[in-house]
Amino acid sequence: MGYKKFSENVLTSGEAVSRKQRILQILENEDRPVSTNTIADQLGVHWKTVADDLEELHEQGKVDRKELNNRLTLWWDREIQL
Repeated sequence: MGYKKFSENVLTSGEAVSRKQRILQILENEDRPVSTNTIADQLGVHWKTVADDLEELHEQGKVDRKELNNRLTLWWDREIQL
């Protein structure tokens, strides 16, 4: 696996929006809460990137969360009845 120059790794705002839309789709398709790492694995991106996106979606009122401990947070679509 080769390394890319920093400029090639920078996401445009459109790519970030698309990733958040994919996160929402993942959560909509689940009938139970999902961990940050599970979403990151499905998207093929670093867990911290997904965590930041999920925090933003949470602040926008689009997703809910439950922090089980300092290493595990579960997320779900706000419209899902648990």
